[in-house]
Amino acid sequence: MNMKISGIYKISCVANGKYYYGSAVWIDRRCGAHRTFLRYNKHINPIMQSVWNKHGERSFLFELECECSLEDLLPLEQAYLDEYWGKPGCMNIAKFATGGMAGLKWTESQKLKLCNRRLSVSTKKKISKSMMGKSRLWLLGRITPESTRKKLSDALLGRKASVKSIENMKKAQRGSGNNGTHLTENNVRMIRKLYASGLHTQKSIGQKFNVGEGAIGAILCRKNWSHVK
Repeated sequence: MNMKISGIYKISCVANGKYYYGSAVWIDRRCGAHRTFLRYNKHINPIMQSVWNKHGERSFLFELECECSLEDLLPLEQAYLDEYWGKPGCMNIAKFATGGMAGLKWTESQKLKLCNRRLSVSTKKKISKSMMGKSRLWLLGRITPESTRKKLSDALLGRKASVKSIENMKKAQRGSGNNGTHLTENNVRMIRKLYASGLHTQKSIGQKFNVGEGAIGAILCRKNWSHVK
């Protein structure tokens, strides 16, 4: 979904049928914010965060429910809350449309639970798996404060990566995991298959996949993508 419009959006989990309704002046940006907080286990809605951690990002759908004017945003969101809030599958916590979670009162026990929340090893693995292959373009242009950079530098000072860590980093940057290429492992297999048929030249194959003739040659002689069988 990529729309700079105002209206009602729906977030749903196809794995268990749970859903959430919200309103936004700019739906695409609001849904992007939801994803960011969920990916880093920082979402203010613990129900949605728990469902995300359990079923993963690929189980979530972000959809436009309806468009409306700015004046009708909150009244229309309230109509949805009146219809769905409190039902078994609804992940909305706030009962009233107040422009987000504003006005929601947290008990001391809820605050303490959120502060002390720790991820299990299995949950961390699920989050890591859901993030595989995801773009990090949202980080472009982000400026890290000098104090934060110094803390990171101090923490890494004198630290040497293990052989296993180095190997894992190499694997992460291999093939389609490298942000510098738009080819996939299946593309590479098809390139080799087309050339082996004798009906295509390296140049024609390069034009088909929008890469240079030299890149095709490197693939065919296994200088690049050698891990693809």
